[in-house]
Amino acid sequence: MKHYIITATDKHGIRDTFGREAASVEHARTVLEQAGYTGIEFVDDESLAYLRERRPPELKPKTQAEFRFEAKLRKGRDLKVIWLEAMRRNWWVLLLLGACVAYGIYQGFSSWFWSGLLGTMVVILEVAIKSRAGGTYDELIKATARGHLQQAEALLTKMQSYAMSKKNELVRVDLIFRKASLCARRGRVEEGLALVEPLRDNTQITKGMFESRTASIYYAAGRIADFVAWQEKAYEASGHAALQKVDFAFVLARFGDIGRARELLNEIDVRNLIPSHKAVFQAAQGICFLRERGVAEASQNLTEAVATLAPYANAAPTWPFQGIIAGYAAIALAREGRRNEARALLEPWKEVTLNCVDPSARRTVESEVLE
Repeated sequence: MKHYIITATDKHGIRDTFGREAASVEHARTVLEQAGYTGIEFVDDESLAYLRERRPPELKPKTQAEFRFEAKLRKGRDLKVIWLEAMRRNWWVLLLLGACVAYGIYQGFSSWFWSGLLGTMVVILEVAIKSRAGGTYDELIKATARGHLQQAEALLTKMQSYAMSKKNELVRVDLIFRKASLCARRGRVEEGLALVEPLRDNTQITKGMFESRTASIYYAAGRIADFVAWQEKAYEASGHAALQKVDFAFVLARFGDIGRARELLNEIDVRNLIPSHKAVFQAAQGICFLRERGVAEASQNLTEAVATLAPYANAAPTWPFQGIIAGYAAIALAREGRRNEARALLEPWKEVTLNCVDPSARRTVESEVLE
């Protein structure tokens, strides 16, 4: 059983976001529907729920307020949200310290005032230190997505130096894969693969996660055939899980068998996809149309995918997909004779697109959209 974050409307018409324990996404939907919930939207997929269970106990949400806070961060780091949550979690400490400050002022700035002020500064400093790693991690992902390799390498080294990164096995493993991908970008793919090989049997990255992350190393190196092969390995190792099915269908739509991509897409229950995966689903459909020269259908599906991802523009993990999908949407619009719209859609993501799409798609964007 895992906890899933879900937004839904109960039988009294109250819509809320909450954590709910279930065996799977499908199980969670069934239980909620039986309880009279409607408009069910998942904030978590199987992978996110699984990874949450692997966190150290102190990093797992324990209350519904903490689940809601985590849901808000899915749209990107918002310092206002982070500080408000910190105040909520420490309200009684801050209230006590505020009372000390007020009493100290009443006594003519006695030691009570300075003790309360010092305590407040300690709380603020603790929150700032804890949130620092999250900010650095976002900067790392965004620098990588833009192709700013030197900056990304410096940020990765910084992330690895944090005590949190050393204590948290999930973060440690993730950073090794990110370092391997940066090596691949530098043309040192074998060095990158050697870095991750010891993680093959790591319990933190099971059910196709190792294979999927390895595929990303090949993609960073521009070795598309190897990327496709390892994505298929990830799909098989996952037991044909829905998330890996969406990912593999997207890969096949871009580089492989369109017929097989459509077969996989037809097997997916879109209701159970979180928004970012729904966008990938829509994009996969659009790219199939694009490769079949169904330009109108392609632009419709791909612009819908861009719109689905739009609320997550500040969420660093979505950036590579934002760039890739925007690139294909721009190609479709340009081929439909809507080049000005294509350029306008691409503009916010141009740097990410040109860095994250494969070499063939990059040349197409440059020649058909930007020239």
